Amino acid sequence: MITLEDYRIFDNLHNNFWITGENLKKLANNKDFYFIWGVFSAFDKNEKNDLDDIKVEPYADGNPNLWGETPNIQHPKAKVELVLWDSSAILLLSKDNDLSRKFRNTFEG
Repeated sequence: MITLEDYRIFDNLHNNFWITGENLKKLANNKDFYFIWGVFSAFDKNEKNDLDDIKVEPYADGNPNLWGETPNIQHPKAKVELVLWDSSAILLLSKDNDLSRKFRNTFEG
């Protein structure tokens, strides 16, 4: 069974993990888990990131930049970010307007 510990941990203090989309899907399909706080940043598969030199660490808890009228994706190389707040809200930030529309239509309240 796949666990988050099977992947490189970037920062033990903040529990930052780097995992491919394919492996995240395997994890979600094989393990019953629940995220309370966090940010999922999605990158183009061809994007190269030096995990030893990360200058931007996206975060949800206490981030005042996410509460403005037009919040932006936190990591400059990310294409999409899902921001999770205390199990009560999800914010989708995307550079793809079609993806944003589909997300809103799927999860409209």
